[in-house]
Amino acid sequence: MSDNTTTISVKRRNTQLVFDYCLDNEIAFSVKPAFAAKDEFEFSVNIENIKKAIAFGMFLKENKLELKGMATTAAPAAAKAKKPETKTNGAPAKEEASAEANGLAFDTNALMFDVNNG
Repeated sequence: MSDNTTTISVKRRNTQLVFDYCLDNEIAFSVKPAFAAKDEFEFSVNIENIKKAIAFGMFLKENKLELKGMATTAAPAAAKAKKPETKTNGAPAKEEASAEANGLAFDTNALMFDVNNG
């Protein structure tokens, strides 16, 4: 096969699933037993175009299968939003206090306007 060949290691219970997918989508493939484990098989899949490659990647992800040689990647952790500090006991929050010290404080009422008064 050519450089469009991708290899995946599949356990015996998932071989029929990959086999059926390749036949349904007319993807050329070959299967051989894996050397490392006797309950695994290596599927060499020849993908000709980008649409089939994307669909095959989605199929692998959906069925929790991975390409051979690809490291397991963890999903990036979602960034947590920081809660702004609230006023406690009448003291301004740290951000407000530092803004006032730098002369950046502004009156929030100056930004309000009434649509009806034009």
